[in-house]
Amino acid sequence: MKRFMYILVCILFLSLNTMLSAATWRVLLYADSSDNLSDMLIKNITEVIQGRPNDEVEFYIQLHAYYQTGLRYQVTQQGLQVIEEVQLTDDNKQDFINGLQWGFANSTADHTMLIIGSHGWGILDPRWNEQTNEWQVNEGGSSNVCTITKSRNHIVADPEEHKFHRGFLFTIKPRTYLSNQKLFEGLRYITDTVLHKKLDVLAFDTCMGDMLEIGYGAASFAHYLVGNQSCSLPDGFPYKDIVDALNAQRAPGDLVKAMVRAFDNRYAQDDTSGIYTHGALDLQYINDVCDALDGIVAQLLTMPELATNIINACNDSPRFCLWPMYTDPVAWAHLIERELEDMPQSDAITKLKSALQRFYATIPSLVVARCGGFSTAGRAHGFAIYLPEDAIDDSYYTTDFARDHLWVKLLEYMRSVRFSIY
Repeated sequence: MKRFMYILVCILFLSLNTMLSAATWRVLLYADSSDNLSDMLIKNITEVIQGRPNDEVEFYIQLHAYYQTGLRYQVTQQGLQVIEEVQLTDDNKQDFINGLQWGFANSTADHTMLIIGSHGWGILDPRWNEQTNEWQVNEGGSSNVCTITKSRNHIVADPEEHKFHRGFLFTIKPRTYLSNQKLFEGLRYITDTVLHKKLDVLAFDTCMGDMLEIGYGAASFAHYLVGNQSCSLPDGFPYKDIVDALNAQRAPGDLVKAMVRAFDNRYAQDDTSGIYTHGALDLQYINDVCDALDGIVAQLLTMPELATNIINACNDSPRFCLWPMYTDPVAWAHLIERELEDMPQSDAITKLKSALQRFYATIPSLVVARCGGFSTAGRAHGFAIYLPEDAIDDSYYTTDFARDHLWVKLLEYMRSVRFSIY
């Protein structure tokens, strides 16, 4: 009898402890469907409804639905509830702040997640081309530009497939774009004045959200970053599976791993081209990775004898999907290492090899989960970096990463070397 009572007390204690420690979540999906994404956003919102957020999950949506109209919803176990209709402006930074103020107001949840879903361009800020009526950035060379419909180094045979890829918040009608600077300014305002703490998860249901430069900029405002290091297929996140993970009251670190597993399960079946990538970064380790990368760059800049080798590594670096100006920094580092194989040994080579090993050692802490299709296997290690083959886009110089770290110095050096070689 005493043994039975002891077991019963233990069960009750464990049950009570589980209830008391269950993680509650406030989630905001801030999405723009006004530019060729309306069908996919209907699919995404339907999946959230099918997930049936439980009492521990508050799931809000602000949708730029049409014209200048924003629609605000909450998804509960009872389904989709329309909260209000708001009028958006051409001040997309203020619209962004207003949406986040609404979505996270008076939150008492243990954890918060912001999901951004729309178009964009990774760390670069595109410009509108009046002649082509397209957003574009400098791909490398003043006359060589990359648009949302362009694909090079084809992993997928049909470039038409890229036309409706997701990307950050830019639209054609109205012609607005939330620059990286404005994105981070908006996040700073929300974390400082509304939440008074960092977001637990910042997720980009976009192309190129999973970049080292973006992670560096976001580290002041979020603990984890989730996104793609390449283009994103139009379907976006597997939202029902994400809601299932939220309903399980997972802690942030466990949630982001579950999000990557769910993404892999979905796209392993749906992406017949095998081009998908997805990753989750623990941003407390982003500075370690950036500093280790600085160590490689600093050493390379002292070794003019490696000029051709550096260019070779740049040329051979993987270029994913729609974005020939971005690559995988770990794959790039391995290519630098390969270029050293036949070089005469020296103190400088030894120092460079040590710097490479220090960089590799930082990656497992930063990249807590990653996945990819068969076309990206062995080429995608969890995040991307800007590596143009020629000209450096002006917007890159305005990024915190370019101002604080040495990578842009290497890009400038490579450009000068190309001029001298060719």
